[in-house]
Amino acid sequence: MKKLKYYLIVLVIGAMTLPGCEDYLHVEEDATALAEDEVFGSYNAFQGFVDQLYEGIIDVNKSGICVSANLAGETMGSKGWSSGYHGSHGDYWSLINSNSRSIFVGYGNNKSTSTTDEGIYEWGWRNIRVANYALEKLESGLLTDATDEEKQLLAGQAYFFRAYLHWELVRAFGSIPYVDEVLNESNYKLARYWEYEKDGTTYKNSQAVLKRCAEDLQMAADALPWHWGDDANVWTTENSSTLGRITKGAAYALMSKVLLYAGSPLFNEDGGASASYDVDFCTQAAEAAWQVINSGIYELTELQPGVELDPYRLNFATTENIECYTKETIFIRVNNKEFGWGTSMFTVGIGRIYAPPGLGGNAVVENPTQQYVDKWEMADGTAYKKAYDSDFDQVFNNRDPRFRKTYWVHKDNVGTKALDFSDGGKKFDANMQSPFLIHKFMIEGADKKNQQYGKYHYSTPVIRLADIYLVYAEALYAATGTATSSAQGATLTALEAINVVRRRALMPDATADAPAYATARQGHGEEDIDPFMRLIRNERAVELSFEGSYWYDVRRWKIGTKLDKVLWRLDFNSDYSVVNRVAAQNFVFEERHWWVPFRNQTTQYYEGWPQNPGW
Repeated sequence: MKKLKYYLIVLVIGAMTLPGCEDYLHVEEDATALAEDEVFGSYNAFQGFVDQLYEGIIDVNKSGICVSANLAGETMGSKGWSSGYHGSHGDYWSLINSNSRSIFVGYGNNKSTSTTDEGIYEWGWRNIRVANYALEKLESGLLTDATDEEKQLLAGQAYFFRAYLHWELVRAFGSIPYVDEVLNESNYKLARYWEYEKDGTTYKNSQAVLKRCAEDLQMAADALPWHWGDDANVWTTENSSTLGRITKGAAYALMSKVLLYAGSPLFNEDGGASASYDVDFCTQAAEAAWQVINSGIYELTELQPGVELDPYRLNFATTENIECYTKETIFIRVNNKEFGWGTSMFTVGIGRIYAPPGLGGNAVVENPTQQYVDKWEMADGTAYKKAYDSDFDQVFNNRDPRFRKTYWVHKDNVGTKALDFSDGGKKFDANMQSPFLIHKFMIEGADKKNQQYGKYHYSTPVIRLADIYLVYAEALYAATGTATSSAQGATLTALEAINVVRRRALMPDATADAPAYATARQGHGEEDIDPFMRLIRNERAVELSFEGSYWYDVRRWKIGTKLDKVLWRLDFNSDYSVVNRVAAQNFVFEERHWWVPFRNQTTQYYEGWPQNPGW
């Protein structure tokens, strides 16, 4: 708890380490007042202070060595260093232990000097304080060398990040205080569970936190532009000085997700209602998503089958020494220092998650489970069936085009490497847990065996436009119960939103009755929902695969305990004449796994911070 206390009450201005602010790194002790005037007296210096908030954006595939957000059985990890390994085994203690590695603690106590080694818990409390400190100084009158517009830009970023960081914490840990002031020794003992009343409605616990997040995001949206400055070509990645800056679109996009979470079964139940969707929150979520869709600022990129680096894949990886930033990007961590060797799959980056030694990676590798691979439809829009397992073309080739954008499969050639994934993948590499490799963030040739890594770069979007179409569809359908209604002021139905995403993937249009999902698939947690909602949820699992959504989704939908208790892999011989689906390991998800536990010392700091149930 000492670390939490530090993040809550540390004097941030004494620890500034931002580019452009080097002059303030060695301030004399008796010059504190002068340093504060200088830092917060001009727009450029103040923006330098706010810039540290951008370091707290979490890329779920860059939070540390061996770290991913695949915690709901979508992958199996080969070693205990992998966060995916601990997630599938239900060992959430290892995900938050300071000596471990996860999206919550980054690289734990083994951190290097790289900011990407931090995690949600570490950055959350620290940067919530930074955001509050910035807002406090904006009210102090210190900022005299700035226009009203510049002051709005500073405030908008601070409001956005305060909301974003609370959202990252609450959606994992459950109810927390909403810290909207700079804390000190006299006011830091805030209740973990609390109520918030607004316009005659009382919100409780995690729903209260999310309600406050949405309000801050509205403040951010009101203050921020759709794009920054005079840079009309906002998608130019090579030289754009404003690339990655928070915009009005990012604020509305995050707002739509925050409101959908607030309206989802887990959070609705935590707020004192039933484990079902809340109509009001879902209605508001659809309306916020429509603001983004209707802006015309963003576009879905083109998917081109058979092209290794088509515009769709450029959302996730490049070989052009530029950021993974496209017209689809809404919110992402921009880090233009990580190119080539330092980010390639065989060093400390993606190779410690998705590449086995056979591709120059590491013994720690996560491979997709068969039940997750099953979610990709056939090319004609019908559901994949277990009966297809023995048909090579049905398993690997005749699938949704996103399938081959996501996976490398048996008999693929990756540069000079021919992939033989027989014997559950172990014919290729003994560390593989299933006969599929996650291709989404990796590029053919950009590995140690093929040596074409010089300009390689990968990133995980926090929010992209496809996600917002899917948020719109789910929220609208949950609010109205019909696939053919549209949000207030909108011209798009839930069905049409789904089909926009499917058409980009070159998949057939879905229909409101969703015949491919007429029957619930065993072990997918689909028993208590109708076919169209099954379609929506499956689209999220496929389109947003390995981008950090699935574990949060199965929890907010409250289906974690309904998932298959076994993780499966496909075993076959080299000529694919003998094929079997094999139980690879048990999957553990119990009632206590709805929330991540706090470290024990956190709950002992003061009486108002109880541990999550079951831990």
